[in-house]
Amino acid sequence: MKRLIALLLAVCLCMAVTPALVSADSTPVTLYGYATYSLDTDVSGQWVSFSDTNPASLTKYGSLRDELGQECYAAAYARGMIYGYTANGSAPSTTSTFWYAPANDPMDIHTIKTSFTGQIEDMAYDYTHNYMYGIAWIGEGSTEATKYNDYALVSCSLSNGAVTLIGRLCYPGDNNGVYFNLKTLAIDSNGKGYVLGSDNVLYALNLSTAKLTRIGPIGYSSEYVQSMCWDFDNHRLLWARESDDGEWGLYEVSTATGAAKLLGKIGTTDTEIVGLYMIPTKEPFIFRDVDESEWYFSGVRYCYNTGLMNGMSLSTFEPMTSTSRAMVVTILYRSEGSPSVSGENPFDDVASGEWYTNAVVWAAQNGIVNGTDESIFEPDANITREQLAAILYRYAEYKGYPREGVMLSGFSDADMVSEYALDAMSWAVGDGIINGTEDAFGKYLDPQGFANRAMIATILMRFVTNHSAG
Repeated sequence: MKRLIALLLAVCLCMAVTPALVSADSTPVTLYGYATYSLDTDVSGQWVSFSDTNPASLTKYGSLRDELGQECYAAAYARGMIYGYTANGSAPSTTSTFWYAPANDPMDIHTIKTSFTGQIEDMAYDYTHNYMYGIAWIGEGSTEATKYNDYALVSCSLSNGAVTLIGRLCYPGDNNGVYFNLKTLAIDSNGKGYVLGSDNVLYALNLSTAKLTRIGPIGYSSEYVQSMCWDFDNHRLLWARESDDGEWGLYEVSTATGAAKLLGKIGTTDTEIVGLYMIPTKEPFIFRDVDESEWYFSGVRYCYNTGLMNGMSLSTFEPMTSTSRAMVVTILYRSEGSPSVSGENPFDDVASGEWYTNAVVWAAQNGIVNGTDESIFEPDANITREQLAAILYRYAEYKGYPREGVMLSGFSDADMVSEYALDAMSWAVGDGIINGTEDAFGKYLDPQGFANRAMIATILMRFVTNHSAG
């Protein structure tokens, strides 16, 4: 089942499936940022890119400071655009200008003056809820221990740059008067925030409450200007850090322990990197037709983030669209590494060379599918709930998973389950994969009802997580 989690299933508008394999090693990524080469000259403020595998080699794109006339400390990528803020003036009277530009042309900058009095230190986009967040310096604190070190979590409007305070970032415990700065922010594909504190510790950040939870020490000083970003391609936290001797390096930070490891030196001496971000190969969860309040939200987000299912377009998932029998079988086939197939094709309606041919033949040869008739599979037919249960039931047997069932007497339409699917539906209910639906007149299995994309996503999530230890 671990292979099922790593599966990448491409679903296009015609609902064809193409192979996509994930390497056990990290995929090289290109990182972007705003680089200051020397604070003592006018040649500072260059957009640059570099690879995580060779951060010492930089590509320059142009001077952001020349375009804006101000210093930039924060930038982030979201949905094909780059967004950021500049700092106008110096503490404690800093104001900000909001700017945005296409990711493929970062010099095509548009600016909007804001009323925000403060300085955005780092930014990150939350694809789970479609919000841009920032870590902001908001002025002097109330005590000497927090003077010039009062930081807050804010949300940033992408339409006009307006900044809304969510909450001040407080040390989670007694800091005995020690300064506590937070100048970094990264958000993973599941909406979890991460920040680094001046106490050299990684913290998890609740984006709703601004509450910090300690993860662990990073093993390096985090005193100076810095920036983090989430690597959506490899699901890891990356950090651009200035060392005590002024050199900059790229680090990978463990979100489990907080420990950081150096990946390589960035550029040359005095190459200060801020506004670190990446452009993901696959845009994280951004479906406009999947609301957080819907029962299938978690399933859709899980299957998308783990690569089990893609959208029907960049911004739509189409949760109510039916799913074909061929697609479900192909998911399982790809999860097994798309093994070579030989032997006779038992189905007259499964032509050779189709995107699903090998998957259907493999599933038939391993007893996972029987077809709707002795020689008919109906690959394009919409799959029913009992057919889905039967396929997963046989796949569980193929994998050696437990298949204990329960009585179906609690469902008013239990007698509507086809004889071939009785054991499968009993197992699916007992395993928590299928829960049925309920209204004022009772609880239903709806065995002949079509399983739409929302149901498929939810059932796949339950199946994977129930047997992930297998």
